[in-house]
Amino acid sequence: MTTTTKKRPQCWMDRKAIKPSNKKTDQLRIEDICLPDANSTTTSIITYLNYNGFHVWRNNTHGVYDVKKQVFRKLQYQQRGVSDIIGYRKKDAKFIAIEVKIGTDTMSEEQEGFLIGLKESTGISMVAQSFDDFLKRWEYRKANGMI
Repeated sequence: MTTTTKKRPQCWMDRKAIKPSNKKTDQLRIEDICLPDANSTTTSIITYLNYNGFHVWRNNTHGVYDVKKQVFRKLQYQQRGVSDIIGYRKKDAKFIAIEVKIGTDTMSEEQEGFLIGLKESTGISMVAQSFDDFLKRWEYRKANGMI
């Protein structure tokens, strides 16, 4: 009986590999941060932006699990619809929000409203369906002076 091991996609790298030891001398390569699922895509986008002049982080949008009631309790003061990734550009403090939607996942009305409001306020807003999708949109916007 032969066992087959699942091969990682070529773009997969361990998290340790995406943190260069010295930002001034080490290059952050795109192929080092291209990861496949929603969680990894979010991590890849955060890594890319943090190495390119932004300070961004994952926004926790889930409630707190109540073991006794076996349900997620909504956080009382949390704004609905805030994107998965939020932060700012270091040089001018311009706000950025990126919503990660993988596969059949769709945006809620609150999420759409948040991104539209940010865009109208001259912030940077985007929906990304994969890291490659993010990178294409990012480069297009950068080339056209939108970022």
